[in-house]
Amino acid sequence: IFKKKFIEILDAQPYYCVCFIPQILTEILTRHKLEQWYRAIEDVKVKKVEHEKTKSGFIYVAVNNDLYRDGNGFDDRTKIGETKKIEKRKEDYKTYSADGFLFMKTWFVKNRFKVEKIIKNELKNFKKKDGAGEEWFVLSVEETLTKVEKVIKKYVEKEGYFQDDYYKNSGKGFN
Repeated sequence: IFKKKFIEILDAQPYYCVCFIPQILTEILTRHKLEQWYRAIEDVKVKKVEHEKTKSGFIYVAVNNDLYRDGNGFDDRTKIGETKKIEKRKEDYKTYSADGFLFMKTWFVKNRFKVEKIIKNELKNFKKKDGAGEEWFVLSVEETLTKVEKVIKKYVEKEGYFQDDYYKNSGKGFN
């Protein structure tokens, strides 16, 4: 009886074939209402966006102006790091240097932790030794910017990011 009634409906309303057969088949095969699947997919999308918001942030290249002297001093010690809030990081660094740190360039990325790890792995041969920490590299500002830009470009092509060239250049940083 079900089969006969089903065929009558489809003959009378071919539109139902397109709209309801996939839903009926999905519900029969999975024993779940199609609405549950749509709700689950939407939940995953929301959680992914929330997750990306917690990992998004900035990658930066900075120099200690005590050494750099606005380009007239040492140009072979650069700092590469990540932060959620670039303005707060600039403020935090004021306590480490009388002349301040200059942020030479910043990039806004989806996953600052992943990008920083990739960059540091790519530049591991240039890491400053003698207890300088994980973020210091023996590279000129120009070399650092070129190398970091290349790594970030590769990352962005693969992963994407929120805004195109967000904070292109943060200028002279702070004093």
